[in-house]
Amino acid sequence: MCRDKAPKNIDPDKVYAGLEKASANAEEAKLKKETLEGVGNHPLSPEADLRPDNEKNMSVADMKNIDGPDGKKYKLISSLGNQEGMRDKLKEVVGDFDKDPAALARGEAYLQKIKHMPNADGKQPTPEDLKSGSMGGIGPGDAIATTPTWAA
Repeated sequence: MCRDKAPKNIDPDKVYAGLEKASANAEEAKLKKETLEGVGNHPLSPEADLRPDNEKNMSVADMKNIDGPDGKKYKLISSLGNQEGMRDKLKEVVGDFDKDPAALARGEAYLQKIKHMPNADGKQPTPEDLKSGSMGGIGPGDAIATTPTWAA
């Protein structure tokens, strides 16, 4: 519909403003989803709240029970043990993910980002590696730095 031919009872400026807002919200939702899944080259800040709107009022326990396409949505952080103090180091980076739902989402995003990185030999992870519910292959001194650079 042309702006000058719009019906008289519709304000074209409001319609276009609404479309721009919807587009911005969709782009923001896509960015949050990609960041949470560890794909793309997106910054991850220590204050980021990556939870979608439908998870904003959920507790940590509720979020850990959300089903995703390949099992539980927050499976990496839920299955992360504390070998070599990994769990404690991650808490220093993203916050207390056992109590703070936003920190749980940040922690999962951080682990997903690590999981999508090439290994020490430069080899990309296989689809099977990415679908598994564990980090696998993380040893002493690997992966989680207590003073991260948040920009991807």
